[in-house]
Amino acid sequence: MILKYILRSLRSRLWEALSLAATVFLCLVLLLAIHSTIAQRQAELDGVYQNTEIACVVTDATGSTRNGLSIPAEYLSLFREGGALYDHVKGLVCHATASFLLLGEERIPLHLLNTPDAVPLFAETPITYLDGYGDADLVGEDAVAIISENLMPYIAADGSLTLSLPPRGERSIVVRVIGAYSSDTSAIYLSLDAGRKLLEGSVNKVTPSALSFCVADNRKLNETKMALGEYFIAADPINQGSSRFGLWMDDASFVDTVMVLERSIALFVLFRTVLWVLALCVCFLVIFLLIRRRRTELAVMYSMGCSSVLLYGQVLCEVAICFAIGALVALFAAAAAKVSVGGEAVRVVGILLGGCLIGGVGSVTAVTSGDIMKILKGKE
Repeated sequence: MILKYILRSLRSRLWEALSLAATVFLCLVLLLAIHSTIAQRQAELDGVYQNTEIACVVTDATGSTRNGLSIPAEYLSLFREGGALYDHVKGLVCHATASFLLLGEERIPLHLLNTPDAVPLFAETPITYLDGYGDADLVGEDAVAIISENLMPYIAADGSLTLSLPPRGERSIVVRVIGAYSSDTSAIYLSLDAGRKLLEGSVNKVTPSALSFCVADNRKLNETKMALGEYFIAADPINQGSSRFGLWMDDASFVDTVMVLERSIALFVLFRTVLWVLALCVCFLVIFLLIRRRRTELAVMYSMGCSSVLLYGQVLCEVAICFAIGALVALFAAAAAKVSVGGEAVRVVGILLGGCLIGGVGSVTAVTSGDIMKILKGKE
């Protein structure tokens, strides 16, 4: 019965009801659009943080060379679990040198690596891995080796290679050959961790000659820079004569991109705040003007004994119905335009609905707060 009366009331003021629904539709479309834009920008920013690899390369102080450095072996402990830089970097690429090993009476140059990317030679001379082996076998503590094809005749039937440690070859080590490369040299490459363990206590001193890595967490870039700054300086020609090692960090493009996106998000957030204020004000104004035109009707209802509950209930129901029509059309329009804000749409609709209902209560209170008799006589 009450619903039929409310619908009849809305039908008698059809254009007024449609004007409120249109206002709600316009406000919601704009709000959903701005929220969707902010969500898209935030997703872009998250993608930049997650997918951009910031490469870091250790150089001399001036940045003039990245290979052939004489980095103390202690630096490697910085990147191990528990080390000062362990949580700040990922994808460590290391090329280290030792003096030599003995293969029979022949002195063989010795290198250590944890990935072929650490050795410029392998960029032009690919490694031919034996069946079942690959780059991943170079990571870990297994004693595996990559040798020159010149040394293939020295491999035992089980794929192992026995090497002696200088100076007199009284101590020997056995490594498993997993691949070979074509070159006139006879150098042997051992996996980094296994090589350091095998050479422990020998005259061979492991000296990293090239180090590179990536930033582990781009969101903590400034924190990472501070941690790296304890051990490296920014590579720059003005550091001529410095005994410290330099660090080249490829973060300029990342920083610029993040700055642009963050400024864009901040601008849209400000615009969203302004839009919310305007949307609520416009809805309040439209509701007030529509209710104000019904002040005589409301005064008559009030003077005839209509309770405040029924009076406010009728107005709020009419506002809610108009809002629902405008909101449904706005949501369909947003879906058709592929404007997606997920669960944020519910929050936006809920806040605006709450604002409209508050506006309805305030408008009824303001309209009926005067002298009822004067309102009925049209003098107020």
